[in-house]
Amino acid sequence: GGIGSITVVENPLAIPGTEGVSTVEADCSPKIAIGGGCRVNDPTNNSFYGSYRSSANKWTCEYYIGVGVTPTITAQAICAP
Repeated sequence: GGIGSITVVENPLAIPGTEGVSTVEADCSPKIAIGGGCRVNDPTNNSFYGSYRSSANKWTCEYYIGVGVTPTITAQAICAP
């Protein structure tokens, strides 16, 4: 237990734009996701759509990605035992 057992997991993923919503997940398995966040390296051509805990051990990020760009979206999960 304790604060020292909390870890952070990141999943950066380059996604080609299709003029639609794309999803990236960070997976804490076997730990539990207690929070998370999202970032994108090109905020000009992409729009943040949502961020949520999608299962007991996953944090999900959704972005609308314009056509003709390939941003890197990073999902980050805060994991606890």
